[in-house]
Amino acid sequence: RVVGVLRRSNLPVRGLAVTPDGDGSSRLTAAIVGEAPAVDRLIQQVRKVLGVRDARVSAAADVLVQEVKP
Repeated sequence: RVVGVLRRSNLPVRGLAVTPDGDGSSRLTAAIVGEAPAVDRLIQQVRKVLGVRDARVSAAADVLVQEVKP
């Protein structure tokens, strides 16, 4: 459901990762490129998705990016 919201937003997705969380749920991390109002709107839409516990924005300067090549 969340991926559908991301797709419909028409914002460029630079990266997407799904990892298990400690309590049996999953964590989805998406690197999105866009203007602040569009990203804020996307966060509001993601928060409305059933089962989403938290959605937040991190500034690019606060994020560590590491590319893993197969």
